[in-house]
Amino acid sequence: WCSTFAPQGGYFALGSDDRIIRLYDAPTQKLSRSLIGHTERIESVLFHPNCSLLGSLSYDAALRIWDIRSGETCRLFLGEACNNSGLSISPNGQYAAFFDGRLKICDIGKGEFIIDTQLDNIKSVESTYFSADTNYVYAVGSEGTIMCINLFDNQTPTEIYRLDSNVVSSRFLKSGDLVIVTPAET
Repeated sequence: WCSTFAPQGGYFALGSDDRIIRLYDAPTQKLSRSLIGHTERIESVLFHPNCSLLGSLSYDAALRIWDIRSGETCRLFLGEACNNSGLSISPNGQYAAFFDGRLKICDIGKGEFIIDTQLDNIKSVESTYFSADTNYVYAVGSEGTIMCINLFDNQTPTEIYRLDSNVVSSRFLKSGDLVIVTPAET
């Protein structure tokens, strides 16, 4: 259903519709650990920059932060709806963001939501991204609207661009460029 490699290597995480996250030792390709706790299928998995934590977003309206050494949930953030999407973790590892009909930004260390806001003109989000300096969060709407929110000043979502097409996928590059793929014209 979803997968990710640890940024520093060593592990590969696979989330599936059976509600289990499987961690594999990448060099040996052997199952290392199973993470069990979600009650619905896993939507996305993403390693924390320190590689000892893993975020998982599920259709059970939960964002779990797992300690992969112990296999236990160390933080649990409950969303409002079961259509969660767009999991991202800030480059400094302090924050996580996701969309459940509203943009939610969590402080992982404190275990609390710091922003919970409506995104006008966005029904569903394909992805969220933190800027390299962690000051901004970008939300890429599935229907082509791109919003930005400043975490520390104003915190009002601002539309920064609107595509005339649905979004197939997107990626935020280390260079700071946002790459968006839309369907080919027929």
